[in-house]
Amino acid sequence: MSESMRVLAPQIEEFPIELTAMCIGGVGDEWVGDPRYGLWCYDERGTQGLRDMIDQAAAVGAELIVVGQNMNHTWRSEVGIEFQSKANMSWFKELVTHAAQGGTGGAGGRVEMGVYQLVKNARSATASNQAAPANAGLPGYTSGYDDMDPVTMQTCHKNHEATCRGGSGCCSLCSANAYFDAMRASMLEFWDTTGMTVIDQDGAEIGESCANVSHVHHHGLNDSIVMQWRAMEDTFREYMRRGGYIRGMPGNFYEGGQSKAPGGYDEETYSLPRWQWIHRTRQRMIADFQFRDRVGAQVSRYYPLPVTQYHPTAAGYASAATIEPIADHLLEYEWALSQTFGTGITASVRGYRIFDPAVNESRALVQKWFDFARRYRRVITSDFITLQWSNLTSWDGVFHAALPKHREISERGLAVFWNPLNHTLADVPISLPMYYTGARVGDTVSWREQEGAAHPVVVTDKKTIELSLTLRALGVTYVVVE
Repeated sequence: MSESMRVLAPQIEEFPIELTAMCIGGVGDEWVGDPRYGLWCYDERGTQGLRDMIDQAAAVGAELIVVGQNMNHTWRSEVGIEFQSKANMSWFKELVTHAAQGGTGGAGGRVEMGVYQLVKNARSATASNQAAPANAGLPGYTSGYDDMDPVTMQTCHKNHEATCRGGSGCCSLCSANAYFDAMRASMLEFWDTTGMTVIDQDGAEIGESCANVSHVHHHGLNDSIVMQWRAMEDTFREYMRRGGYIRGMPGNFYEGGQSKAPGGYDEETYSLPRWQWIHRTRQRMIADFQFRDRVGAQVSRYYPLPVTQYHPTAAGYASAATIEPIADHLLEYEWALSQTFGTGITASVRGYRIFDPAVNESRALVQKWFDFARRYRRVITSDFITLQWSNLTSWDGVFHAALPKHREISERGLAVFWNPLNHTLADVPISLPMYYTGARVGDTVSWREQEGAAHPVVVTDKKTIELSLTLRALGVTYVVVE
């Protein structure tokens, strides 16, 4: 399945170094509720905080920043009819220009910019523009907006429930109507005016059936899902015609140009104590039966890497979950960075900064793994074999194998190892399966640990190479085979 995904949707092999910007500005100031801007963070402090993050990104080689969704002190960065204004677009355009110039003084590399976009699910719209299930007209049901209908003051969910977990009767914008046409036009105008090249889409995967016969692009219930799907596919293709990069929530939109979808996680994971979410995320990345091998190429996936608080939590609990303050948690930060870049799964590094400018070690750590991702981009985006699953009783690791047809990749394989134990594991026997690289019995290849000296080794009759490594306590290392 992985190989078919790579053939049918080659854009999944794009592997940019991504950041998600969080807000440090202005809740409670004069910008709050200003309809020209949306909500929050457009004050001087919030603007300067984002400029500072752009400067950090440009300095260490991050390649794109998404201005994140309205969750826990961040921007109301959704775009569309209700957020459209010259002031809003001008604010974003100035930041896009700053990023394209490599930050302050043009000292760094170009950084692409993008925004979060809530497309369909729970999208603000009047009742007539929502997807209306077949039972929408029955007594006790009112179709409206996710929060409430402005006339009845009741939710649009079935039986007016406060929340809805999916299925018929949950609120969702219908994308096969004139309202969505206008929203899409405003979204593309925002894209063209600001110069943004990245979209972080959410909600497009929702495919609620719609029985509203007044919608112009479908004829009642029977063709409503396919026509909504076509509308979303056309929207994504319009993004791609502008040179865009799309990541977002699950959905059958790889054929429309989407590059990344979440790898399978629940957001509450990131409110667990930091070592717990780090280990649980790695387990899901390398071996979880639900999300590994059954969903295709690992390079099509992304995971959050929250440096700051992900969700509002009980008092005192957030501090146990966060990488911040970075200077106090460099070891945990290295593990989080290494397991995303080391597996070839995109990390969305989420925070208001990516290193502490007062702590040189934090910048060096980020630089190390960003450099690793750029240098070994081709081989780490190759599929991997799980060498040993993560059960936290011994080491775990993966081996990326460059397929024989990709002779242009100089590294024939790359393995990454994690030791979650509090003691060193000495002389660990490691067997790397060279069969998948096209190596033949008796071939001599070279291997090195990280950027150290190369050692020749002969491929065995089992088409493996046999190594011995010392894995330090709570350590991460990698081996390159050439």
